[in-house]
Amino acid sequence: MVEQLIETYGYWAVGLGTMLEGETIVILATLAAHRGYLDVQWVVGLAFCGALIGDQLVFHVGRWRGEWVIAHWPRISRQVERAQDLSHRHSRWLGLVFRMTYGLRTVVPILWAMGGMSAVRFLVLDMLAISVWLSVVVSVSWFLGRMAREILGEAARYEMVILGIVVLGAITVWGVRRLREDSSTSSPVDP
Repeated sequence: MVEQLIETYGYWAVGLGTMLEGETIVILATLAAHRGYLDVQWVVGLAFCGALIGDQLVFHVGRWRGEWVIAHWPRISRQVERAQDLSHRHSRWLGLVFRMTYGLRTVVPILWAMGGMSAVRFLVLDMLAISVWLSVVVSVSWFLGRMAREILGEAARYEMVILGIVVLGAITVWGVRRLREDSSTSSPVDP
């Protein structure tokens, strides 16, 4: 049953999921590709497209309404100072690693858009950053999939149950974090 879900919706999940999140989707899809449920070339291509579309949308929202987003989304506003500090200290490298730095994937494109970076320059930097990010995440995931297969051997017949539990756990952790962030940032309505 899980195999059918992966084969039917896996590519959709990769494309749409990488617009919103990233590592978890790519890791799970790479592991599924390692087991033969998905094609790793399609996983990489769709992950690249999804991440590119997501980043470009964030950049252009930053250009259009960046100040409003920072003022109204506390999770983003908390990361602005950190992103600005890193941008000043490591401006040459931040373009390639902002995708791999937790909490900065959304903030950096918004700040760069607000700071006047050209859309073409951001597109080129983003394509390079996504390429580096995907190379690292897919390579490590593929290696871990191979290592797990060798180590676990006999447990391979339970892999779909384990994969289902991991997916359910990842979704649960993500949902709990979102609920906590939303509840900690909500303020009472003034009468």
